[in-house]
Parts: sequence; structure tokens; C-alpha cells
Amino acid sequence: FTAVGILGGVSPSVWLAKKDGIPAEVAQEIALVGVPSAIVGARLFFVFVHWVRFGDDPLKTVTGISEGCITLYGGLLGGVLGGLIYSLWRRWPIGIGLDAAAPGLILGQGLGRIGDLINGEHLADKTSLPWGVKYLHPDSPQYVWWVNHPDPDHPLKPLDTYAVHPVAGGYELLGDFVILAILLFVSRRFIRVPGWVFCSYVAMYGILRFCLSYFRFDEQTLGGVPVPQLTSGILLGVAVIAAGILYRKPGPITREYAERVWGDLPLPGEDENSEPAPTPAVTSRASAVSAVATTCTTPAGSAGLWSESAVCGEGSRMSSRRLCTRISKCSRESLSSVSYTHLRAHETPEHLVCRLLLEKKKHYITHK
Repeated sequence: FTAVGILGGVSPSVWLAKKDGIPAEVAQEIALVGVPSAIVGARLFFVFVHWVRFGDDPLKTVTGISEGCITLYGGLLGGVLGGLIYSLWRRWPIGIGLDAAAPGLILGQGLGRIGDLINGEHLADKTSLPWGVKYLHPDSPQYVWWVNHPDPDHPLKPLDTYAVHPVAGGYELLGDFVILAILLFVSRRFIRVPGWVFCSYVAMYGILRFCLSYFRFDEQTLGGVPVPQLTSGILLGVAVIAAGILYRKPGPITREYAERVWGDLPLPGEDENSEPAPTPAVTSRASAVSAVATTCTTPAGSAGLWSESAVCGEGSRMSSRRLCTRISKCSRESLSSVSYTHLRAHETPEHLVCRLLLEKKKHYITHK
């Protein structure tokens, strides 16, 4: 189910990235880096947490990967870091890419947990609840453990075992799909800062994983605290810090993202249904000035990969949706453009154009 999780996670992320202006081939290229990084990270994190198993034979770190022995947290950290570093190197939209990846990541996690439900890989506490699961296959880790460690107060019958909490394949599986629904129908709809959808995903999964540790007893501990709970606490802090950084520096913004997220925002003090009042022209020369916002830095060798939004200056204002989609028809000879690699996280496309026009006017008056 690892392969199913990878395929199921990459496909929707590529689609969402394309919808927000990142070409499919770019998203696939990031996935080609992120998936191997996730496998390496999952293995290294497991080795770090269970170093006692590998201290006498370090080579088993590599040769023993066919036995499984990987961790979900390590895979997430490795995949995200790999894709993030590669995207920074190629100067691709970081915040938008992370937002597109979040639903795919949690979907892939949920699909992968179906395998845990089938084989009972993670040891969980006994339960008398009606949804408790019994693993009777002799190769199941749950069955092997309870046969060798029976409860003296509740002896087992031959070929029988105890019902246990379906932690990974039940609780976490359902929790993953709840988080997926929140990301798709709440976060992507109402969050207007690039990267914050991903931060909300990290926070929600961190809380979920922290709580699930109370139902498991096979986790390594540091100072009496399970390592996954420590990791969850660290990731919650990282999510808060990353949200603050992305608010101030969201990175490059594509035209499609700006239209989807900010396209319907009115100006401060303006009714959404009212027509904007005309803005008077400044001077005869300034009236011909255009503000051009380059929505993303074009990587070397990728000419035309990102698009530009422009407004021709006649002192007029237009709706933000038209603003995002209109292609400049201004003469390039009369255009002295102001280039920005990203919109400020809190500003709408109309705010951006007003700011650029004012800076243009100030520059013209200063050098007149």
C-alpha cells in the first residue's frame, strides 16, 4: 500500500498545483525528488529511533529496508525537505507548492494506513470496544506479541488473541481523511496566505499523531515521552514559525493563485456589490504609466513558464477578477515596469496595483 499511497498522493497534488498556476511537469519534477527523499527520510528516522537494532551491524541500515521498518514521520520530513530544497534551488513558488502538496500528503498517508489495518503492524492496547480488531494470522506482529505476552488475568484460548485498538489502520486512517476534507473544503477556501494550508495540515496531523500515541505501546521513548509525541510537539512549533515567515515572505505568486484566492476581495471600505468610484488621472504623462506586477521570477531556461498581470494606466479602476486576468496591451516603448517577485501576503491584486502606481508617480515626480 506504500505504492498506492504514493500514487494517490502525487496525483491530486499535481492537479491542485496546475490549478494554481504551476505546470504539471514542474509539479511532477518536484514529486520525482520528493518521493525518493521521503523513502530515505523514512528509513533514516527509523534507524535513528531504533539505533539499538543497528548498532552492531550498521550495514543493515541499507540491506534491511526490504523488511519494512520505516516511519511515517521520517517520510514526511524527508519528502517535504527534499521538495522544498529543490524548489528553492529552482526558484519555484514555495508557498503555493506546499499548499498543493498538503492534501496529497494526507491522502497518501491515509491510503498507506490501509495496509496497517490489514497486517496489524503497530502494537496497540487491548480493548473491549465493539470496533476492536483481532489479528489471527500467525505472521501478524499483533498476534505474535500477544501470544508471547498473554494477560494472566485473561488467558488466551488456542489460536486466539486479544482485540486491540485499530490505531494506525482505524483511528489514524479516519483522522487522515477528516484532515483531508478540512484542507479541501475549509482551508483552501478561506485561507488567503500562501503556505498556510500546509501549515494547518502539519498542525492538525501533529495533534492527531500526538493523541494516537496514548493507544500504542511499541514506541521508543526519550525521558519517558514517546518519540512521536516529541516530534509532534516540535512540528507544531515549526508550523507556527513557518506560518509567520510565510505571512511576511510568501514567495512568488502565480496569476492563477491570485485570481482564485484574492480575486473577489473588495478594497477597504468598499461594498462588494458597489461599483468602484473612478480615480482621477494624475498628469498627462502619468496617465500613460502602467503598473506591471511580475507574478513569479522566471527560472533560467524556462522562458514563459510564469505569467504576468498588468493594468494599463488611464487613471481607471477595474474589478480584481478582471485585474488578475487582463493581459497588458500597452506599448512596450511607453512602459517603464516595476517588477515584484511576489504580492505581499495581506494585499489584494488591486492593492498591489495601487501601490505600484503610487511608487511610479513618486519616482516620476522626484526625477522630473
